[in-house]
Amino acid sequence: MRWTLAILAAMAASGCAPTVKQVALAPSDVPMASAMLEHGTSTIKGSALLRQRGGGVVTCAGNDVFLIPATESTSRELRRIFGSEQGYVRRGGTETLGGGTLVAAPEPNRRTLCNAQGFFAFNNVRAGKWHIMTTVIWTVGEEHQGGTLLGTTEVAVDREIEVVLSY
Repeated sequence: MRWTLAILAAMAASGCAPTVKQVALAPSDVPMASAMLEHGTSTIKGSALLRQRGGGVVTCAGNDVFLIPATESTSRELRRIFGSEQGYVRRGGTETLGGGTLVAAPEPNRRTLCNAQGFFAFNNVRAGKWHIMTTVIWTVGEEHQGGTLLGTTEVAVDREIEVVLSY
């Protein structure tokens, strides 16, 4: 019994916690990103979902959705993590032992919540290129499934666009 507790304690201390992939803006991009987050005249609406192996659909309901200015450094970092400007990073890991991968949104950003049906909206958005990121996660037994979704869009002045984040 004592060895079991010692092994579990060692596993917890040795990195069984999720790996958090942090996206950092280059200091020179922060002023541009901050300016992009000021009041605009456009709207970005959307939804986020993943299909389970059995055919069920899980949405981002109740999860944060991040609107991220697409600066040069942010886009480069997101491409490094997701493989492109549209992508998916699998969560993985287990409830008991932890682990898996999480992606933290870069600052500065705007945040909203997905509603109960998995829809979100960002109003008063400035024209330009944007990244949108959220998580769709569930558990089966003790295994985490799903992960972080990333989409990229461009919006013009006085326009409303709709995006669907899926993989």
